[in-house]
Amino acid sequence: MKKKLLFGIAILPLLFLLPSCTVNWGTEQYQVSGYILVPLLIIFSAILFIISTRLIVSYPFRCTKCGKTFYPQWQQAILSIHIGSARLFRCPHCGHRGFFPPSHDKT
Repeated sequence: MKKKLLFGIAILPLLFLLPSCTVNWGTEQYQVSGYILVPLLIIFSAILFIISTRLIVSYPFRCTKCGKTFYPQWQQAILSIHIGSARLFRCPHCGHRGFFPPSHDKT
């Protein structure tokens, strides 16, 4: 995990070496530098990541074994494998590990 983080931090300055690109706005063309595009891309990605994580954490998930509902922690939501809307969690009540569908009724 630390190696991936260090690699991500080391490669981040290289993103600023991106060349400029041409942006068409109506009939006008503008040259936009990589120094402007990369921070905007990082901010947009962070906002999208936060919104999606909060959405996943807001849904209760129903255990397929014991039938109880639970809300996942944000760490679990980030690291969980998913197929469709079902996510791989461990039930905090019975300990069953499996793909749990979200229960859209807030109980």
